[in-house]
Amino acid sequence: MEINIGQAIGELLYESESVVVPGFGRFSSFYKPSVIDHVQGMVEPPSKSLEFNPDLVADDGVLMKYLREKFAVSQTDAEEAVEVFVKEINQSLEKREIVEIPKVGRIYRDYEHNLKYLPESTNFNTESFGLPAVQFYPVLRDKKKAVVAAATAGQTTYSTKSTSGRRYGKNKWFQGAMPWLLFFAVVTIGLSFYLVLKDLNNGEKPAESSINVERLNKKPGQPPETKKAVPKDDAEDLEDFRNEQAVSGDSQVSKDQLDSERAPLPSNQKEAFIVLHSFGVKKNAENFIEELSLAGFNPHSVKDGRLLRVGIIKIFARKEELDTLILDLAKKYKTTPVVWKK
Repeated sequence: MEINIGQAIGELLYESESVVVPGFGRFSSFYKPSVIDHVQGMVEPPSKSLEFNPDLVADDGVLMKYLREKFAVSQTDAEEAVEVFVKEINQSLEKREIVEIPKVGRIYRDYEHNLKYLPESTNFNTESFGLPAVQFYPVLRDKKKAVVAAATAGQTTYSTKSTSGRRYGKNKWFQGAMPWLLFFAVVTIGLSFYLVLKDLNNGEKPAESSINVERLNKKPGQPPETKKAVPKDDAEDLEDFRNEQAVSGDSQVSKDQLDSERAPLPSNQKEAFIVLHSFGVKKNAENFIEELSLAGFNPHSVKDGRLLRVGIIKIFARKEELDTLILDLAKKYKTTPVVWKK
């Protein structure tokens, strides 16, 4: 019987909080509370987040015991199977290949030859296993209906109180004040007509509200007029842009390039601007922003010389989350995402 080490690791993580692969590293699971995604309108159930530590390679006996019981093999056969598994992984990593362990995640080496781990979205929390993500929508209230309801409630209250014996006095006061109310209403309407005619005679025009045509960001969910194919990036400009980003420092987006009205982030979170395409024509940039909005992302654009850099804003707490999103965006939009570092 073939001993499947990757499958055994995934199954063990449901039962144990950590699994050590001797000679390779330890996979550990930690409780992760439910998460609310206000951009996509989703509530994720509680789960467990996975971490990989390549420095903890000492055998704790958990994996070996599971292999002996599941596959009915001896201790020697289990140790040999683990050694072959670790050797194959190291060979693939040296070739700069991505090693994928089903349900557990992907392991690779970056350009600095550091070992990186991207966990899968498998929920190893047995208490919430199988619970789906919940879609929620904001509650929209009709102001006109609310006003009518309030007026109806006021009328009902008045008719109820009128049975207490004071109805006659209130009606008498209202009848006496009615002429004055009509007088003030007529004066107000006449004064309004006078002011409007005066402005028209003087040739004055109402000031037009200034619109910032350079701001291309739009709210998620806004339907586009027409959907056009996104043109490809200018190869020369995109290469210059990557070279500029490679010599820059921190991957966190500069506060001067984002909207000043945005609320400050918690201390354990960062904000990154991931550039997907660069456009020389503003209309093409607007079409791509609409496509990102319909996909549930938070689109953003930056004016860079004669080009518009268009991408999405990502709020993250761990760099692994940013790396995972970059890989997914590269597959979805057939491009090379770059983190804006100017």
